[in-house]
Amino acid sequence: MITLTEGQILKQSEPLRFTERGIYFLIKGDRVVYVGQSRHNMLVRIADHTHSKDFDSVAVHAVAERWSSDDLDELEAEYIWELEPPYNGNLPPSSRYMAKPALKGALGVTGHRLNQILRKSRATPRLGKYYDIEELKPFL
Repeated sequence: MITLTEGQILKQSEPLRFTERGIYFLIKGDRVVYVGQSRHNMLVRIADHTHSKDFDSVAVHAVAERWSSDDLDELEAEYIWELEPPYNGNLPPSSRYMAKPALKGALGVTGHRLNQILRKSRATPRLGKYYDIEELKPFL
């Protein structure tokens, strides 16, 4: 049975703001299954995923226009790191979360020394290859 009038529906409506910059979350049930970012048209980015990912709702973390692409990459990487969504296989470029080749440069160590640090720290990679550089710095 209909309980809202058209006037009530219109009064409660909000503008569609999917053209904003920010991070979006694809959700299936009660689980975030994918984290992505949009720098221009979020609705198009989300629509692109309807053919390849199974999700039933979307949440958005909008950011101000002044946010740089690097800022968006860092925020997206943080969310992926924390939530570990099953459809995310890679992280965007990040100053904190890195695979081994980038870690060597960031820490200024050889591959052999990096492997020693990883063993000593007992760091476990996420998404199969990424490490949190902040967890490794105490072992330098």
